[in-house]
Amino acid sequence: MEFKINRNTFLDGIQKTLGIVEKKTTLPILNNVLLKAEQNKLKIIATDREISLISDYEAEVSEKGDITISAKKLYEMVREIQGEIVHFTSSNNVVKISCQRAMYKIPGLPAEDFLMLQMKKMFSFIILKGPLLKI
Repeated sequence: MEFKINRNTFLDGIQKTLGIVEKKTTLPILNNVLLKAEQNKLKIIATDREISLISDYEAEVSEKGDITISAKKLYEMVREIQGEIVHFTSSNNVVKISCQRAMYKIPGLPAEDFLMLQMKKMFSFIILKGPLLKI
């Protein structure tokens, strides 16, 4: 998996997940967010098995893929790096995040381990643009 994304956009997307991911849990995967790179967009998914957040962001995707990574660690790394564009690569469950001169490596977990709720079968979704909710 490989993509490039605006740092502020990525940081904002990760920050929104921090209130959802579990802090103390017996399932370590619930501390993680699922990142899915597909067709010029990055999908960030977080859940605590009761509440889920699925959001899409524009990204320059070079290689499709998905991985889960600690939401808190990812947020702290992206918050600290300087620059406008974050370059994100993943192979063999090792994630490399770089921006200008900074580079981080962090282990991830396979996306198959992430608990996806089958809500699409139980509920119908209504898609709204974010600015509509600001009113």
